[in-house]
Amino acid sequence: MAKRRYVKEAPVCIGPRNLLELADKVIGRYFNLSGFLNMLKTSELRFNKISNFEDKAEGVPQYKEIIDGLEQSEKNVSPEYAKNRKENIIKTIDNYYASCWTMRDHESYLMWKNYTSFNEGVLVLTTVKPLIQSIDLQSYEEISDNSSDGIGKIVQCFFGEVDYDYKLEYRSDHIKAFGKSKYFSEENEFRIIIYHHPIIEENELRRTIKSFSFINSIICSPKSSIEFLDLIKQIAINYSLPESLVKESEMKQNNSVILNEFVERNH
Repeated sequence: MAKRRYVKEAPVCIGPRNLLELADKVIGRYFNLSGFLNMLKTSELRFNKISNFEDKAEGVPQYKEIIDGLEQSEKNVSPEYAKNRKENIIKTIDNYYASCWTMRDHESYLMWKNYTSFNEGVLVLTTVKPLIQSIDLQSYEEISDNSSDGIGKIVQCFFGEVDYDYKLEYRSDHIKAFGKSKYFSEENEFRIIIYHHPIIEENELRRTIKSFSFINSIICSPKSSIEFLDLIKQIAINYSLPESLVKESEMKQNNSVILNEFVERNH
């Protein structure tokens, strides 16, 4: 049977700042070599199911409104209903997929260590607005003419800063996809979210990158060799990116260079 597709709105910003306020904020993503190459070869950005992330508080909606609702369910309906409601809330975490970036304009030792290789990794730096505009983030609803096909499919896209320790005001149920425990706050994370309903088995979704013009620089990992730097430059050229985007890590310095820079800054 025929399916009707209704295009909805552009990606929605969730959080205290809107796109205008976030537009020029520097963000970055750490890639191992294979992940970086895969992005360039496929012209796709990966979104991973947030229920698989290491932080088990990820997406669990610890907001007062949710807790109040559960308490009312237990008092006014039944403990069994409240239990089922909790299970359903947890289950909906599987509706969300994320592409995670860090809102830092400088390198992080911990991020290099945790997310890529000191020897063969890259940090891609950009700003928020060009990244959002460069990814195919179309929200839509798909409905079949055959009612037996079920309730159809809903895909919605969001972006914004991660809410560490659930401090943001509760405005939308989708805010839970930005919730994370305070123990990961050093990541200073910005993320793009895809909501997919119904829940599907795939642990990863991909979206087309319309242009790589969003890339401002490609930083090679701190312990990478000259050969690796040359390799990344050649890869950039192969994909019509300016060689000048590729740079050595600022952490790749010796102590005399650091001392000289300090002296220059203070005179």
